[in-house]
Amino acid sequence: MEKPPTLEPIEIRQEDGFTVRQGDRESGDLTWDEMLGQVVGLTHPKIRSAHYRMMSPAERADEEVRRARCFPVAKRTVRLDTSYEEAQ
Repeated sequence: MEKPPTLEPIEIRQEDGFTVRQGDRESGDLTWDEMLGQVVGLTHPKIRSAHYRMMSPAERADEEVRRARCFPVAKRTVRLDTSYEEAQ
C-alpha cells in the first residue's frame, strides 16, 4: 500500500472572515463553508488542490497592486444633507 504524502500543518484564523494558512501560503476572507471546503481540498487524498487561491505574502502584495491598477478608486465626498440629484 502506498504511503500518503506528509501534510504541512493547517492553521485557521477567524478575523473578519476565515483565513486558512498552510506553510507560507494563505487564503483569506473566506466564509465558514468556504473555509471547510478549503481544508478538505488541502487534506483529502484524492483531491489535494485548494478551492481558493493560496498566496504567499509577496504574491498577495503583487495581487493588490494589480487590482489597484485595474479598479481605480475615485475619492468623492458627498454631503449628507444634499439630495441625490444635487450629489450628481
